[in-house]
Formats: sequence, structure tokens, C-alpha cells
Amino acid sequence: MREHNCAAIGCRAVILPTELFCEQHDRMLQSDIRTILGRHYRPGRRHTKVCERALEQAQQEILFAQVAGYRLPREADFEW
Repeated sequence: MREHNCAAIGCRAVILPTELFCEQHDRMLQSDIRTILGRHYRPGRRHTKVCERALEQAQQEILFAQVAGYRLPREADFEW
């Protein structure tokens, strides 16, 4: 079985193939992004456009939280 790493930039944590982020980085995400990824991520398959867009947003938010020390403020929920 191939090793599966966290999708957060720079994280090398080994996780289950059914997950995208390790527990630490998953907690950094806002609930709307986590919900969208949970609905659209399919392990072993190509990402849909919605999943790709949500994954990019999630990576940006995690990176911001790591650098700034707090969550990225957003005026609204995830936009399609």
C-alpha cells in the first residue's frame, strides 16, 4: 500500500488514504471547507473541480493560520 501524506503544504504526516489532512491541520479548517471536502473527496479518484477549489482554499487557510497564528478571517462562507 502506498504511503499517503497530509495535503497541508510542508506536512509529512502519514494519514489514512480516506483522509486529506492530518488531525492537527484538519482542526485548522473552518467547518464549511471541511464539509465540502467531506462530500466531494473520493480517495483514489481524480478530484472534481469543486474538490480542487476547496482543497486550494483549505491549503491557503492552513498556511495562513501557521504563519499568522490565527485563522484567516472571511466575510462569507466558501464561494463556488
